[in-house]
Order: sequence, then C-alpha cells, then structure tokens
Amino acid sequence: GRWFSVTAPGWPAVLALGALAGVPWLVNPLLAGLAVLLAAAITRRVAGRDQADLLALLMATSPWLIGGAATMMTPSLTLALGLFAWWCVLRADDPGRRAWVQLLLVGLALGWAFATRSLDGLVMGVATGVWVLFGPRGSVARAAVYSLGCVLTGSLALAYNWAFTGSPARGPLDDYLVEHWKG
Repeated sequence: GRWFSVTAPGWPAVLALGALAGVPWLVNPLLAGLAVLLAAAITRRVAGRDQADLLALLMATSPWLIGGAATMMTPSLTLALGLFAWWCVLRADDPGRRAWVQLLLVGLALGWAFATRSLDGLVMGVATGVWVLFGPRGSVARAAVYSLGCVLTGSLALAYNWAFTGSPARGPLDDYLVEHWKG
C-alpha cells in the first residue's frame, strides 16, 4: 500500500536535486560529462596527458556513455561516483592534502554507489578497500577512515530497505516481485 522507487534510494535522491532545479533531464548528461573529466584526470596522473586526451575523446564519443546519459537510469551516477572515489584515492597522498579527508570522501562516494546500485557499489567498494588497505601506502588506519565513509552513506540503503520491508537485506522491489509475480 506504499509507493517506492524501482531503484535503490541513492539515485532518486540525486535525481530529486535535478527535479528541484527544474531540470531532471540534465542530471545524467552532467554526470556523464563529469565522468569524462574525472577519467581524464585520473589517466593524466598515471599515464600522461596524451593518453588522458585520447581517453576523454573515446569516452565522450562512447555510445554506451551517451546512451546512459540520455536516460533517467543509474549507470551515469555509479560511474561518476566510482571515478570520483578513485580520483580522491590518487589525491590522498598529494602534499598539502589531508589524506583522511580524501579517504573519507572515497568512502562516502562508494557508500553512495552502494545506495544506488548495490552490487556495483559492493564490487567497487571491496576492490578499493583492498587497495586502501594493502596498496603502496595502505594501512589499517586509512582503511578505517575509508570504511567509516562507506558505512555512513551505504547504510542509508539498508535503512531504506528496513523501513519498507522490515529487513535491511531485502529491498521493496524484492517484496513486490515475490508478491505479485509468484511463479
């Protein structure tokens, strides 16, 4: 007897910002553009400017990216969140930056990715967590800060599920499909 989004709560929350501004159709194109810029920035740091320029050109003309940006679906947000997180991981050790702030941002972004697309967020979160813990500058303290960010935003999806279904592990769409599409 209640309304709920088909997607996890991370995407509707971001889309609501576009709706409040009166331009919900612009959210995904902006996120796709941000993803191109973030991917180019990451590539510039690890491979150089020529490779970053080529990557930006290939991404900006990718039918997959353009198609995703032309919808009101979740992939553009998930991609932008993942790239933002990895950009922050690279910046965590820059001189003059506080690594813990960057690592908290990494966790917040990937926790939000989990609240948007649970499996994608989980895979990106675990892979990034392994890097933060065991990478060249990895440590338990860095992983703890990262994990805190993940829990802060990722737990929103679990609280949402619990509010609708009584179980943090079962989303409202799961209940709907079981109830109305029993085989």
